[in-house]
Formats: sequence, C-alpha cells, structure tokens
Amino acid sequence: MRFLPHEDGGLGLNLDGIGWEETLQGRIDQGRAAVFVYGEDGFLHCRKLLADAVIHGTPSGYFTKAMTNQMDEDSPCVVYVPKGFDITEYVKLTEKTVVSYWQMARLWEDCGEGIYEKSVEEWYREYPQYFLNIYESGACCPEAAKNYPIQVCPKSPASSAFCRNPSGEGLREWYRLREEAVGRYLNRQEGFAYTCVYFDREGQRREIPWCSKEQQSGVLVQGVRTSRTDRILAVRWNGEEALRQQLQREKNRLQIFSNFLFFMTPKLANLYNELRRERPFEQIVYRQEHLDYMRCQEGGKRMETFPLYQKACLAATEDGEILFFRFRLGGGQAEAGGCLFRWSEQDVDADNSASAVQIFTPYRSRMETGAEAAQYRMLVGKGRINLVLIQNRIVCIRDGEVLMPGLGVVLSLNRPCGEAFLHTADLAGLGQGYYDAKGLTMQICLERPKGVEERKWRQVRWAYGGGMLLIDGGKSIFEKGGEMAELEKEGWLSPLSCQTQETGIHRPARHPRTAVGLTENGDFFVLVFSGRTLLSAGADYREMCEAAFRLYPDVRYLMNVDGGGSSVLGMTVNGSFMELSYPATSMKSCAGMVRPVCSLLCLE
Repeated sequence: MRFLPHEDGGLGLNLDGIGWEETLQGRIDQGRAAVFVYGEDGFLHCRKLLADAVIHGTPSGYFTKAMTNQMDEDSPCVVYVPKGFDITEYVKLTEKTVVSYWQMARLWEDCGEGIYEKSVEEWYREYPQYFLNIYESGACCPEAAKNYPIQVCPKSPASSAFCRNPSGEGLREWYRLREEAVGRYLNRQEGFAYTCVYFDREGQRREIPWCSKEQQSGVLVQGVRTSRTDRILAVRWNGEEALRQQLQREKNRLQIFSNFLFFMTPKLANLYNELRRERPFEQIVYRQEHLDYMRCQEGGKRMETFPLYQKACLAATEDGEILFFRFRLGGGQAEAGGCLFRWSEQDVDADNSASAVQIFTPYRSRMETGAEAAQYRMLVGKGRINLVLIQNRIVCIRDGEVLMPGLGVVLSLNRPCGEAFLHTADLAGLGQGYYDAKGLTMQICLERPKGVEERKWRQVRWAYGGGMLLIDGGKSIFEKGGEMAELEKEGWLSPLSCQTQETGIHRPARHPRTAVGLTENGDFFVLVFSGRTLLSAGADYREMCEAAFRLYPDVRYLMNVDGGGSSVLGMTVNGSFMELSYPATSMKSCAGMVRPVCSLLCLE
C-alpha cells in the first residue's frame, strides 16, 4: 500500500513508506483504485481521500467507538468510506454526533448506493427519520418505518427554509422540527404534558439556538408532567450494563425514563478504601449501587436499608400518592445471624455506653463542616462490638472501634449483647479483633419517618432517599438566603457526606441537572437541564428553582437528584430507546447518549 493524496493536495496515509506514483494516480483518477486498511488506525486516517477506502478493524478507542456507534461493545466491523468523506467533522467529543458509520450503513441498505453521492445535510433533509434516534444501534432502523408514531417532515411548507438550504440554518430547522414532532406525540398521550424551553442567563425564555457553534450561556430544559402517578416506577439497575439495549425490550408501550439518585463510583470506592489502608478488613469491594435509604421489593420480599443523613426521600404508595419528605433515622429493629437487635431514637448517634444497641450514622459528623473530606476519619464504638453495614450487607465485625463509613452505618453492641451475637452466629476470628462477616446480610425494619402518616407509610410501594430538597411546601430554600442552613440540615456539608460526592454536589455550580417534583394538585414531574455543551451551559440550584416556578407555578416540592453525565430524559417507543435531552459525555458514552446509571425513574 502507498501514500494516497488528499483532496487538498497533501499526502494521506503513510502505509508503507512508498511515495507517490504516476500509475497509481492515474488509476485513482479513473476510479479504479481503492485502499484497504486493517486495524483501528484506519478509522482515524481514512478521510478526505481521493479514492474509496475499506476499513476492517475493532474500534477500541473512545473516538473510534463514537464514529462507529459501538460505545457499548467491542466488535469487529467493516466500514466503507467514500472518497472525499471526513466523518471527523460530524463526530465531536463534547457535542452530539451528527452521523455515524452505522447510520450510513443503514441508509445504504434501505436506499441504495445513491446515498454516497449526497452530503450529510442532504441526508438529513431527504431521510430525516434515520437521524431521529442517532445512537440507535439495532439491526434495522424502526424509526424509518412509515407507521412510526413520530414523524419529522422537512419537506412540509413549514420547513421551506430547510428545503432551500440544507446546511446552516437548514440543519437547525431539522432539530426544531424533531422537537416539535416529539412534543406533538407526547402531548397526545393521556395524562402527559411535555415541555421543552430555553432560558437565557437572566431566566427569560428564548428561541432554542440549535446547532450553535459558539458557547451559549443559557440552558435547555426538558420535562414531563403526569397525572398518572400510580404508574411511576423506581428501577434499580446494574450500572455496568448498557441501558439502551435493556430499555428497548418493551415493544408495545410508551415509557418515559429519567436518571434517578446518586450511586457508588470507582473513585468513591477508592477513597473509602484509601482511608482504611491500614484496616484491610474494613475495606469494601466496589459495587455500583444506590447510596442512602432504600425500601423496595427484592425477590418477593421487602428490603429496607438505613437512611444515612437527613436527606430528601421520594416514595410512591399503592394508591398512587407521591410523597416527599426528609428521613432522619429513628427507632427500628434488625435481624442477623439468628439475633434480633432493637433500638430507639435515643440510641442513634448518642454516646450512651449503657445501651445494648446503638446506631452510629455519618450524620454524626454534620457539625464538623470545616473538616477536609478527603482526609477526614471518625472512630466510633470504643469498647463495644461493632458491625459496619452498607445497604443491608455486613462489611465487617470488630470487637473494638471502627471507622465511621460515609456511605453506611455502624450497629454497635455492648459487650453482653455483642458476645451473645458472636456466639449465636458462630463467627470465626480473623485477628486484630475482627470476625468473618462473609455472606452475612441484615433484615431491617425501621420506624416511619417523622411527618409521614402511619397509614400512608404502610402503603408505600417503594421509597428512595439521598436527594436534595430545593422547594419544600411551595417555598424555595433560597428564600431569604436560607440555602446553607437547609443543606446543613440535610447533611450535605458534613465531611462524611462529602466523601460520597464525586463532584461536590453541595456546591452551587452550573452543571447538567435532573430534578423531580410535585404540584399542588398531586401531579408528578421530571425536569432535565442539559449542560456541558455549546448549546446549553447547565443550571445551578437557584436557577432550577426559578425554572420550576416558571414552568409549573403550582409546584410544591422540587428535589435535586443525580446530575452531571447521568442527567437524561428519554423514552422507549415501539421497542426503540431515544434520548430526548442532550446528556453530557462520560467515560462510557458520547455526548447526547445515555450513560450507564444505577437507578431510573420510569413513567408509564
């Protein structure tokens, strides 16, 4: 193989060090030459060539995975690159991909080789349905079917600008038409109302600057409001699996999804273990799982975990009522190793060595707000037998004090109670006061949170905690400058809570955000604030409250949930998952593509 000249006169691929040849150039001019490249480098270098190219390789790098639409797998593929084409102009690391080789292959299969004579802008104008769901990676393009319920029609009179000028203003017109088509479809669904607005830096509504080439200071906000609160589900997820393939299994119904609450990441797990480097028995094995309180069904049985701080919770009852509240741990009981442990509210975070059972929570560190989180360590349970719990798992058992976890609790037993437990559970010693807790789990049953009626608490189908309440009872926490007091009350400013925040969640910076809320008449809504793109800069917490009041003046509760690269609003239609919002890029996803997350909210 030899050098191949670029259209701009430069030399292209340096494949074996052989220079330009007149015979080869003649064959290129006659269309009788092509280049065949093996390996991932071909995806990066086969662009703007004067000859057609065929690449055979397995994309493994982030950029090559994006251009082949294979973020979720490592599969070999064969790609045809028409002469003169440069896909790198349409695949950006921080912006939504315009076209991938996968879209080109599907167009070719359905529409023939003539597609290669057209520009990308012309593809969008003439085949708009193929780009409705840019990250779809199935064997076919269900969105292109004539009976697909969402249709983008750029040839209609309303889109004459797009017909006249497929590039520039025309491509922006396509995005506008797509959003209108999505809105028409969702607003026809019983009990749903979809919104998509753009707020400038001053909070005023503006026309959405689609396809912006300069950084915008406003924020794109998309949301869904529903009165069908009896069909809202909280879904726990294995965050290591690709969401797209899992979410598009339901073929015959509409489901709207958003990301939900915060979860463990490798960075947080590494910090946790580093702080316990001289205590290997207290270290954890990384699991991508929900942080903080959880009550749900697991294996046909109710599973409950401890609330760690006093953070916001969301719950759904059997009769469809949605509850917002803050949950500070009170009394309860737990069973493990054949022993039953009971405690009262007075036994939580109290220094009462006479109590048979005490519970230490990371909320205990809330008064030490000036401490450096990355170095902070708190010892608890001196002279007692202590069980360190994360979710309902017993991480370690020690006769002696242990380090307080930021993402779990310590169940602490006085000596008579502790020794009875060690004897009944028949646990083997490991040295240094530790006992083998492998495989031990705990069944937990907690007293209801304050402010929630007993009748409603008995009807709860699921409940998840660990959020941040921004609007409570129709009032923003920013009224009269009270936000810091509210954040301190929930525990966000404590050093142990900061050890569970990968990006300083409590800091009021502009980022992609997701929020859930409730109106005065009991309607539930989700708002997603896109960010970290040229189009949308993201929002801070004050801006989220202001936007919520502008969109839903009757808002009663607004809770901030997981944000950043996790923020997404999407839906499944006819078995195809489609992003509605514009998620930020992550290590496992392109900009505009949903990333793996640990929990979802599903509106049916």
